[in-house]
This record gives sequence, structure tokens and C-alpha cells, in this order.
Amino acid sequence: MNIKIKAALETAFIFATMIVAVYIFQFFVEYFTAEQIKTAFGLGTIIFCSYLIYSLRLSELETRKVLDKLDNKN
Repeated sequence: MNIKIKAALETAFIFATMIVAVYIFQFFVEYFTAEQIKTAFGLGTIIFCSYLIYSLRLSELETRKVLDKLDNKN
């Protein structure tokens, strides 16, 4: 695929994602209270941060395992 076409498609995808995000945000504002939205955002943030910590630890442990294998071969 031509690099210019790929860039144009990726740009269009980003704009489409932003438009969908606006409609989703409007839906939440219309049907939920501010307190419910804050609670959901807080829980989502905690879950996301927990996942990031898990991913970092997993990557570190996998890296150590690979390094230990390399040390044992030498």
C-alpha cells in the first residue's frame, strides 16, 4: 500500500474515532449523573493503572528470565 494512502487512512480513522468518542460522551452525559460518571471514571482509572503495573512487572520478570537463560548458556 502506498505510504500516502496509508497515512490518509490512519488520519481518517483517528478523526472517526474522535467523532464516535464525542457521541459516546454525549450519551453518558444525557443518561447518567455527574456522580455516576465520576465514579465510573475513577474505577476505570484504578483498573487501568492496575493493568499497567501488572504489565510492567510481567515484562520485567520475562526479561529477567531471558537474561538468566543467556547467562546460563555462557
